[in-house]
Amino acid sequence: RSIPPPPDAAYLCNMAVLDTQRGRGVASALLRSCDDFVREMGGCDLWLHVRVKDTAAVALYSGAGYQVEAQESALARMFSTDGGGVALLRKELAPGKKTNTFFKDA
Repeated sequence: RSIPPPPDAAYLCNMAVLDTQRGRGVASALLRSCDDFVREMGGCDLWLHVRVKDTAAVALYSGAGYQVEAQESALARMFSTDGGGVALLRKELAPGKKTNTFFKDA
């Protein structure tokens, strides 16, 4: 990706829901489960990339509390396959906490 998440970040790489199951809350439930897992593991935030022109995904993530941290440059967007490029989103899971502690007991 042209906009990398922080190296110690919890990163949601890929999520998909069958077409026949869309609109039933499956994606929202998966996101909540990811949030819970990252919190349990000592994470303070969760990062992901989204295609800017995927309006359904953008709406899902923004509705779940994700905020745009960075977006590809205009030049990069010109060369993307859909012309919209990607944005890097972040959700704060532990307000005030700035460091992930995934391996605190290791």
